[in-house]
Amino acid sequence: MSPLKLKSPDVVEVPLVECDPTGETVVKVRQATMHENTLRADLWATASRIVRDPTGEELELKQRLSIPEVMRTEVWLTMVGCNLEDSEGRPVFNFRRNAEGRDYLTMKRGEFDDAWGTLPTDIALEIHRAVIAVNPDWGDGRAKTATS
Repeated sequence: MSPLKLKSPDVVEVPLVECDPTGETVVKVRQATMHENTLRADLWATASRIVRDPTGEELELKQRLSIPEVMRTEVWLTMVGCNLEDSEGRPVFNFRRNAEGRDYLTMKRGEFDDAWGTLPTDIALEIHRAVIAVNPDWGDGRAKTATS
């Protein structure tokens, strides 16, 4: 018997046909590993309880979390390719391929956040739906939106 050998996470190319019916605009999404799952879970890690009544009967739980932040983080953690261009024909997101032939996002978090912030809502939502389709344990298979 030989030990279990880990395989590379799956990468799925998803055409953004809702925003580009030609199917030429695509996003490539990597299946999340424990690393990405941990970073995503950190979004829910900070909470504080405040006791307002000396008897302890009244408690207030505060937690900072926004659905758009969760969506942006999920995309940042798993997007490994996208050929979307800005109005001047430049790539919106930057990627490279490593020596093993795996693509990865080369943008620091702040750079990614700035680029993500330039997207029209419908494109951002479609990219996020692709991420959820590849990582269904992060959702129910349909991207959650701030309005749903």
